Amino acid sequence: MGKVSLGAAGAAVEVGGPQAAPFLHSQLTQEVEGLAVGSAMRTLLLEPNGHMVAVAELARLEPEAFALVLHPSLADALIERLTRFLIRTKAVISPPYPVELVASGAGIPSALAPGLAWVKASGDAADEALSASLRMLGGVPALGIDLDEGALPNSLGDLAPYASFTKGCYTGQELLERVESRKAAPPRRLFAVTVSEGKVLPGEELFSHHDPVGKVTTVAELSAEAAEALAGAFPAFDPSSRLLAWCVLSRNRHPSEVERAGAEGSEERRVRLVEMHSA
Repeated sequence: MGKVSLGAAGAAVEVGGPQAAPFLHSQLTQEVEGLAVGSAMRTLLLEPNGHMVAVAELARLEPEAFALVLHPSLADALIERLTRFLIRTKAVISPPYPVELVASGAGIPSALAPGLAWVKASGDAADEALSASLRMLGGVPALGIDLDEGALPNSLGDLAPYASFTKGCYTGQELLERVESRKAAPPRRLFAVTVSEGKVLPGEELFSHHDPVGKVTTVAELSAEAAEALAGAFPAFDPSSRLLAWCVLSRNRHPSEVERAGAEGSEERRVRLVEMHSA
């Protein structure tokens, strides 16, 4: 069967060489050296102070070859950060190249859902709504869009899908281990939601009892065809959910508490948000 494009765009950065595995193991939050060829997982790249540089998918292509796939806007920052620590190491970091997500065909295995893979982009325009929706369902937000650049890792909520807490040392480990052990609520937390009632727009404030509790960062309004395509990739996704969003809420707030949305100077309107859980 040929590839079936899901219309989502990303950027891939390959890292290869005899020391690629130990190098990435020392830089990423996941257990890289134990990752099987043909497998993929979500991971974080942190600064030494523990703040996030990128949320990405990591795939092992060969014993000495890996690929990191992330939002295109973050590729340069990821390469700059990795290159800074690439000292006397037998590993090569490739320039980024555009990729699209497909439901069949060989490529870079995706951590978003079983059977999905990233292949070099055909050049057709990406479906921005599908791209955002796939990131929401797969739990891979874009820093600088869905969260501030340099946000703390616990802004993602449960860190188990993004980090190993049994591996050896890596850059930024101290802060990540600290926030995980304390289980303290971050000042702001990112949620992927479906909008089951009303409508939201990027940049709008969210209210509970008219108290501001957060804001909307990204909105994906899906066609019926796009929603069915998502349901094919994520069986738990209800294709009747046609309006999806990332929202950032203040400490200890949950999407179920949100009652209204609106922009400054406009009338608030009733909304109902339902948290989506990543794959």
